[in-house]
Amino acid sequence: FSVIKDDNIATSVPTITAGKSDWLNIPAGNYEVLKEGGKWKFGGSDLLEIDMGGGAYKYTSTTYPGLTINTVSALADDFTYNVYVGVSLSKKISAMMDEIVAINSPISNSEESYKSVKVELEERLEKLELREELLKSRYTEQFGAMEQAMTQFNSTKSMLENFMESWKKQK
Repeated sequence: FSVIKDDNIATSVPTITAGKSDWLNIPAGNYEVLKEGGKWKFGGSDLLEIDMGGGAYKYTSTTYPGLTINTVSALADDFTYNVYVGVSLSKKISAMMDEIVAINSPISNSEESYKSVKVELEERLEKLELREELLKSRYTEQFGAMEQAMTQFNSTKSMLENFMESWKKQK
């Protein structure tokens, strides 16, 4: 459970332990610890050495308040080791989510693209609906005119048939 919620910190040497406070703000990474110019350095910044007695030492950092490194015996001046600082799963997921929903993320860009396509399609649909109405009214008008012409042709046909019948009777 602690891996999910807490940042991890470990060393490359089993007899040296690293600890941290809840408020420690340190970037994840691999930090080399070595003695340089008579001072122990943690990733380039000075460590404060505290003699705990019995050969044990504790090291703290003013650059990274809340970081502690504990040894059970004195370290040789040429001894170097690494401290690994990891990020909790919850922070990694949070960072990934922030990246996903960021303004220039692929998902955000796709969302904007789909919004513009939607607007374009709505405009095309409105134009098509307007054209549908215009065509419907034009065809209705043409059909009405054709219906009227057919009625006139039928009446002319009836008149001509009546005229032909009356002419046949006169002969």
